[in-house]
Amino acid sequence: MTENLKVIIVDDEYMALEVLEKYITNVPFMTLVGSFRNPIEALDFTHNNTVDAIFLDINMPDLTGLNFAKIIKDKQRIIFTTAYTEFAVEGFNLDVTDYLLKPIEYDRFLEACYKVKKELSREIAKQNNVVNDDYISIKSGTNLHRIKLDDLLFLEKLGNDMLFHTKTSTISSRMNMQDLFDIIPESTFCRVHKSFVVAIDKIDVVTSYEVMIENHKIPLGRSFKEEFLKRIK
Repeated sequence: MTENLKVIIVDDEYMALEVLEKYITNVPFMTLVGSFRNPIEALDFTHNNTVDAIFLDINMPDLTGLNFAKIIKDKQRIIFTTAYTEFAVEGFNLDVTDYLLKPIEYDRFLEACYKVKKELSREIAKQNNVVNDDYISIKSGTNLHRIKLDDLLFLEKLGNDMLFHTKTSTISSRMNMQDLFDIIPESTFCRVHKSFVVAIDKIDVVTSYEVMIENHKIPLGRSFKEEFLKRIK
């Protein structure tokens, strides 16, 4: 789960800065920590301060946004902002998070913000949870639990936590559902409900409304049922 994301804006146009500043104030999980018309000053700021994402204009004097991105490489997430579509291909070749075309509509801007949040959430999940072919290591509070993948029966989303149910224990870890399949293999696990994922080879019985694994009854959600039945057949 990501904390409030620290972002900066780099754009030599005053009006563009003003629009993005206003947009960012309406995003609850972002904090604007810097707004720059001079890309050199912005570059120096990124070297001395924590920055999670940069809204970066491409066509600027002295240092273009493309060259700015090449210098900082993978240190921060970048959302290019420009009025020139011809830069799109080169921009995406730099593996940026998104590319916003001016004038930027708020709904499109917000979509880019959620992309940043999702990418950083996945990075944190991978840092906190180690995985290989046989087991996963799950962070629970200050403890790190090693779980054999073959011991997992099912997983349950409860509030802000993910519960990892095995035959002998249940381990809780702070994690989003969308991050779960970054650490467990989709080939052997399947989502059956908005809050449940099951180990396919541990299923004992499937009814029209639930999946049974040992003595556990797991609800089978209507929107997941068709895909789930295809998987188990």
